[in-house]
This record gives sequence, C-alpha cells and structure tokens, in this order.
Amino acid sequence: MRRIRFSPDMIVAIRRGEKTMTFRRSPKLCGVYIVEDGSYPRHKHVDTGLRIFIFHTFWVENVGVYASQNYKEEGFANSLDVIKKLEVLYGGFVPRVGFGHQFLLIQSRSELEDLMRKTGGKP
Repeated sequence: MRRIRFSPDMIVAIRRGEKTMTFRRSPKLCGVYIVEDGSYPRHKHVDTGLRIFIFHTFWVENVGVYASQNYKEEGFANSLDVIKKLEVLYGGFVPRVGFGHQFLLIQSRSELEDLMRKTGGKP
C-alpha cells in the first residue's frame, strides 16, 4: 500500500473530517494510502492507523488561487493559513504550481475492502 505523510496538526484535522484535500508538488496516484506521521525523519515510517482514498488529482497552476478556493477542504480557517503552512513545509518557499488531491478518510475495514474490490485490489 502507498504511503503519504502529514504533519501532526493535519492528522488531527483528517481524523475530525476537517481536511479532505492536500497540495503536493508531485502528483499522487488515485488509490488507498497509509497516513504517516510527518514529524519523524523520512526513513522512519510511523503509521497513524489512518487510511485515505485519493479519488481525484488535479494540476494547480496558481497556489494562491488554489488556497483561496480550497482552504476549508485543506483544513484551515482562511487562505493565508494555507500559504503559511506551505511556507513552513517547503522551507520558506511557497511553490507556485503543483497538484491538488481530494481524498476520503476510510472509516472501517469493510469500507477499505470495498474500495479494494472496486479498484481491482490495486490500492
């Protein structure tokens, strides 16, 4: 199964159902992902127990427009908070372009198994 990392505050937002979208510089394939705690070094895989299903990946031509249109889905109160978070995540640099990803939190084992069946067992 594929893995995707989130910061601890975003993991909380995912658990609460407040975050259903994520911006990345590289596209993620649609499918099921293990959510990992991003506060650990990249080589250390810390499973949070959460699973998400990315169902839509799209090109973002302007991150400012993306933030203003999707800040709630990103789990923030306003677009400026999205930009500030990206700046922290990318070391003081805010990417101008990238990819948006819409996802669902998988709530149960049966939901996971159903998604696996629908995608041909290829998360």
